[in-house]
Amino acid sequence: MDGSKWGETSGRVGSENPGPGPGPGPQGPGPQAPETRPDPAGTSGGPSEYKSPSPPPHDGKQPGESPPAAPQAPSEHAQAALAKTNDLRRQHGAPAMEYDAALEAAAQQWADKCAADGKMSHAGMDNIWAGHGPQYTGDDFLTNAVVSWYEEEPIYEARIGYQEPTKAQHEIAFGPAATEHDMWGHFTMLVWKASTRLGCAKSARTDSAGAFYVVCRFETGNVQGQYAQNVKPKGSRS
Repeated sequence: MDGSKWGETSGRVGSENPGPGPGPGPQGPGPQAPETRPDPAGTSGGPSEYKSPSPPPHDGKQPGESPPAAPQAPSEHAQAALAKTNDLRRQHGAPAMEYDAALEAAAQQWADKCAADGKMSHAGMDNIWAGHGPQYTGDDFLTNAVVSWYEEEPIYEARIGYQEPTKAQHEIAFGPAATEHDMWGHFTMLVWKASTRLGCAKSARTDSAGAFYVVCRFETGNVQGQYAQNVKPKGSRS
C-alpha cells in the first residue's frame, strides 16, 4: 500500500476504566502516553495511510462491558469489512465473527473523537487506521483498514513464531519506540479465536483535507498468556 504507517504504541494496558488514557497492567508494559501525531491530512503528496498504535495487551474485558447484544446484520458500509475479516480469520482456524450494533456505536463514537481531535488513540479493544486520498471511497475505507492490520502477520510469524510472546517481546511490540516493523498487535486482535463479535465505523475530518478515521472494536483479544491458544498459524483448523 502507498503511504506511511505510524509505528508507535500507546493506549490501555489491562485497565478497567474507559477513556483515552493508559492504565497499568500486571503483566504488560507500563503506561504509555496517548498517540499525539498530527492529522494525516497534514501530509503532502499522494494518498497516505496511517496505522494506529498497536491495540494494547489486555485482561480480556471490555471497559464498561455489558451483556452481549443480539447479533445484527451490519450496515452496508461495514459489510465488506466483516466479510474480509472473516475470510482472514478462516485462514487461521478462527470462527466467523457476528456483527454487533453496540460495538459499532462505540466504534463510531470513538472514530468521531479521533477525527475531531485529529489524532489516533485507543479507548478499549480496538484497531484504528487513518488515511486520505481520492482512491478510497465507500467501503474501501473499512476494507483497506482490515487489510493493513493483517499485513502484520509476517512480523508475528517471524518474531513470535505463533508461540506465547514473552514479556520482553511484548515490550518491543507495544513499547513507545515500536516501529511498523515491530508491531503485530493489530493482526492478533483481528484473528483472535475467542473473539466472536465486531463493530466498525468511520469518520471524516470536517475540513477540506478530507482525512478519515476507521475504528473496529472487538469484544476481546490480546490477552497476555492466551496468544498461543487464540492466534493460530495459517492453515489451522477451527
